[in-house]
Formats: sequence, C-alpha cells, structure tokens
Amino acid sequence: MKTSKLKAKVEKYYDDWTHQYISSGYGDIIQAHRPPDALELLNHICKQANIIDGLKILDAGCGICGPAIYIAQNFNVNITAITNSAEQVKMATEKVQAASLKGTVEVIRADFHNLEDFFPAESFDLILMLESFGHAVDKTSVLKGIAHILKKEGHVYKRLF
Repeated sequence: MKTSKLKAKVEKYYDDWTHQYISSGYGDIIQAHRPPDALELLNHICKQANIIDGLKILDAGCGICGPAIYIAQNFNVNITAITNSAEQVKMATEKVQAASLKGTVEVIRADFHNLEDFFPAESFDLILMLESFGHAVDKTSVLKGIAHILKKEGHVYKRLF
C-alpha cells in the first residue's frame, strides 16, 4: 500500500475511533499503556520529558490535547499540538478553549510526516510523541522533520506502546 493511502488510513482511524476511546474509559488522555491514575501518568511524562517553564513544545500526535492541556495548566509553556484527524482537531480546540488556554495551546491539523512544511527550522525546544511515533508510516521522514524543527539544544520525548 502506498504511503499516502497508509497515512489516510491512520487519519480515518482516529476520525472514526476517537469517540470510542473517550467513552471506553480513556477520557482525555488516549494512552494505551498507563497506570489507573491519569495524573500519575501525566506527572511521569512531565518529569521524564524534563518540562520546565519557558519551553516551546510541539505535541506531535496530540489526540484531543489531554496531556497538552495538563502541561499548559502546570507550566508556563507554549504548546503547538498537531494531529492529522479533523475530528480530534475539533474536539481538542473545544477543550483548549474551555480550559481558557487559547494562545497557550494552539491546535492545528498537520501530518507529522511533513513537519518541515509546517514549521521553520529550530522552532521547538521539546517535541513530545506520546505513543504517536508508533503510528508513523515513514519513520525516516518523521525523524528528518524533527531534526529540522528541533532547536540545537532541544530534545524529543517519545513514549512507545
């Protein structure tokens, strides 16, 4: 199957399944492997990703922004959250607005396979990939894009399945 068809398949999957994930108990934090206490997971991510005030963060594969909202509520950061799912963009945008984080968290529809098409070089201090890298159709293009948009002293935090 061609790369474009695989990407479209992943996009459709999240458009179709996001509501089922939420209603089945995942809530706003769509993470497959997590402790029962979502706050324990979020605090672990913040600690392991070395999140501190002042960072410019890309949440690549943001879902409906559960982690991004939590991070923005607890740190003085700027987050750009991307997903290729139109349904997730709609839901995430509503949640960001409800949390009064407009301007702190920006949600956009973008494909993390083409990061350099959306962001200039050295745009981010930290790139979060919370289980999303496992869905990459072309991991090489994702890593090349990350290398382009990550600041020289920046880092990536990946949480695998």
